[in-house]
Amino acid sequence: MSNIPSLARLLHDPAATGIFAVTKADTDNILRAAAGSGFNVWQLDLSSAGNSAALLAIFGRSLHFPDWYGENWDALADCLSDLSWCEAPGHVLLVRGTENFLARDPHAFAKLLDILHDVCMIWREGGVAFWVLIDAKIDDIPALPARPHR
Repeated sequence: MSNIPSLARLLHDPAATGIFAVTKADTDNILRAAAGSGFNVWQLDLSSAGNSAALLAIFGRSLHFPDWYGENWDALADCLSDLSWCEAPGHVLLVRGTENFLARDPHAFAKLLDILHDVCMIWREGGVAFWVLIDAKIDDIPALPARPHR
């Protein structure tokens, strides 16, 4: 993924957004393109999270959720669907350490993916790109789509 301009075009396309697996080698280019586009870029590491409570706390800290964030699944969905405290033309969430968390709490990981999928659809319907990038190869999470070469 060395073509940053075509990657930036892809990142701006809300219709292409969703949850995707990326390689560690690709993440630097993706994050650079997103930051250059004025997107909010968040990186969080779930490798130390042993359960859903720890995961929810990591999200709150990493994304600087407002004080009303209740560290529960509904509050996570509400905060990710709003983001009014950090408006931007688009959003990229890079999640690291997912394989470790998945091994510890597969039920919570599945719940997280459901919420992230719903959040991506909400933003897509509003015409705003919201990307969730998982830096691991996990079944049922597709690779980042090919970029147009222009």
